[in-house]
Order: sequence, then structure tokens, then C-alpha cells
Amino acid sequence: CCEVVTVLCKYLANTSVPAICWRGIWQVSRVQSTMDDMIAAKLAVGEGRQEDLEQERQELLALNSETFRHNFVEKNRPWILQHLVELITPRTLQGVGADERPLADYLRGVYSNLMNT
Repeated sequence: CCEVVTVLCKYLANTSVPAICWRGIWQVSRVQSTMDDMIAAKLAVGEGRQEDLEQERQELLALNSETFRHNFVEKNRPWILQHLVELITPRTLQGVGADERPLADYLRGVYSNLMNT
């Protein structure tokens, strides 16, 4: 069975089927423009990217701020409490929490903080 599949794959890799524009796996596609045009197009993709990178950096800083975390928890508290059991598996409970306590104890503290605030 494996030999038949191997022979079939080798045949399809090297066969040309013009009706479906298949030239085999190993045939190089035809280049419609010069190589310089292709390189220039790839370089142009990066133009204007500096502003995007700066905006991404600002967003990342905002995501890491305590204010964002507090606002996120405030707005999503009902969903977090409702789905907390689904998010935590027995395997994850074997780990260690952010304060180096067993994860189960850490999560109990987080859960009680969510309930009390």
C-alpha cells in the first residue's frame, strides 16, 4: 500500500496537467516581472511600518499597566467567575502561582479578591 502511494506521489510531483495549470511540484513558476521589481515590492511592504510598530509598542505598554488590568477585571468579572472552572484544568492546578504558592491556593486568593471587589 505504501509503495503504491509513493509511486503515485512521485508521478504527480513530476507530471504536468495543463487543464488545471499544474506543472508539478518541482517546476519553477514563471516570473512575470524582473527580479528587481520583485525585490522592490518586498521592500515597499515595510514602508510606513515604523508608525505601526510605535502604535503596537504603545498598546503593549497599555496592556501591561495595572490600570488596564483593573479595568479589564472590572468589566469582565461576571464572565471570569462564570468560566473560571472551565479555564482551569486539573493539570494546571499542579503548577505554581505568580507568588510561588501552589496554584490552587493562589487561585483561591484570586477568586476571593474577585468576589470581594
